[in-house]
Amino acid sequence: MTDVRTLHDRLERTFRGAFHVRDVAEALMSFDAQMPAATALERAGRRGFAVVGVREGGLVAGYATAEELEGARVCGDALQAFADDEVVAGGEPLHEGLRRLAGRERIFVTAFGQVAGIVTWSDIQKPPARMWLFGLVTLLEDAFTGLIEVWHPDGAWEELLSAGRLRKAKELLRDRRRMGADVDLRLLDCLQLPDKGLILLRREETRRLLDVPSKEAGERALKKLAQLRNGLAHSQDIVTKDWDMILRLAGRLEDIVLLGSTFARPRRARPNKKPRS
Repeated sequence: MTDVRTLHDRLERTFRGAFHVRDVAEALMSFDAQMPAATALERAGRRGFAVVGVREGGLVAGYATAEELEGARVCGDALQAFADDEVVAGGEPLHEGLRRLAGRERIFVTAFGQVAGIVTWSDIQKPPARMWLFGLVTLLEDAFTGLIEVWHPDGAWEELLSAGRLRKAKELLRDRRRMGADVDLRLLDCLQLPDKGLILLRREETRRLLDVPSKEAGERALKKLAQLRNGLAHSQDIVTKDWDMILRLAGRLEDIVLLGSTFARPRRARPNKKPRS
């Protein structure tokens, strides 16, 4: 049986310790409140910034958008105060920043108690966010495998797949073994993420874990996850409208992973290969 404590530690490192909001934030360009708005707009435009900070008494007191600066005399005229829910500490876990960003254009990031950075959707393309997302999908798939092993043992899951999907898995297993893959490789390991999810969605427990109201809604979520992982694997644009689904899964990930790891089959140690003569 897989060590549950190890899986929990892995989850903790990946989603609470390894990636932080500051890892994807950009420094917030800022100007004094008395700076002519036209000057600030021109300088921000050269840097490609559509939002800047506005300083009062040397500290960033709020922000101004390019649209507001266009009609203002000085930066202070365009100042907007920060809302509490759009400001997050740079040391917060990345998933907290993504939760705040969902449904808005930007969030602001503090350092040493003062707003100093900004995160927009373009920052989700950065490596830390991409690695976080890939880790989310990978941990989910690992957990799915563990749940299939306990709920459908001894290959009983095979009858729950279509003949075409099962045939593709067998072909992949044959190809991977021919290429010298792990001798402990199983047919279950050759299923695609949507295949594993479809097997599990037949059970109400899975739908509760994934927070989906029906098997059909679960299938749509699995398809979106598979598309996301493919985009991550091929360095494609990953800005998605499906953040509510992604963040719900991230919020329930600990329960899913720990349940799956509790029942996961221990893997045998891989034998050492004999050196070629």
